[in-house]
Amino acid sequence: MLTVIAFLLLSHLVIQLLRFLAGYDFQFGLLRWLDLHEEANLPTWYSALSLLLCSALLGFIAWSHRRLRTGQAAAWSGLAMIFGYLSLDEATMIHETILEPMVVRLSSGGQWTGYWSYPWVIAGLALVAIVTALYLRFVIKLPPRTRTLFVVAALLYVGGAIGVELITARYDSEYGIARLGYSLWVMLEEGAEMSGVAIFCYSLLEYVTAQFGALQIGVATAGAARGAETRRAATPRVIGR
Repeated sequence: MLTVIAFLLLSHLVIQLLRFLAGYDFQFGLLRWLDLHEEANLPTWYSALSLLLCSALLGFIAWSHRRLRTGQAAAWSGLAMIFGYLSLDEATMIHETILEPMVVRLSSGGQWTGYWSYPWVIAGLALVAIVTALYLRFVIKLPPRTRTLFVVAALLYVGGAIGVELITARYDSEYGIARLGYSLWVMLEEGAEMSGVAIFCYSLLEYVTAQFGALQIGVATAGAARGAETRRAATPRVIGR
């Protein structure tokens, strides 16, 4: 995942340098498909898939805790739904679609400028505060290594999605988006977000291995699955082998 992220960031940097320093505005369509600021392109597809993968892993962890009756299934299920929504929002631009009229109205009226010229940042801060309040005790009770990776991933993701977004909003308010500086801020923002998701995905895979052991996924008909289960039950286990 980090290799893919590095490729996407490097591609964005190259096309922006060609655009602003060499004057190539089209680049055989690569500018549209590799620009991190654009939507419905390759970086967006990757980001949506990585968030969906995290949601699937969280769902599996919730299902495992429910089977083991540990009392933690609800918290993991909530995280799975949050990341499912984030994946959907990344792919379909829900928050941009809903809040875009507000952005136009506030910008034209002059009430919101500078760091707060993107109103969805306020909604993001409110969401982060709510999730933090709900999950603080849950995170504290996680195994130490998992907790550390969770915190690092959250700091990267939120730092990019909100922290760098505030700086990007101020830059846009003062200079506009048709500048190399704006594209570099976007690169930092998206790089932090994607790296945070990659680390979070890694932490979930480590947690699965530590808590539940090996994970095997198979596909079979109902009859074949029952037959395999019967054979496993009839096979004696060899201890110490």
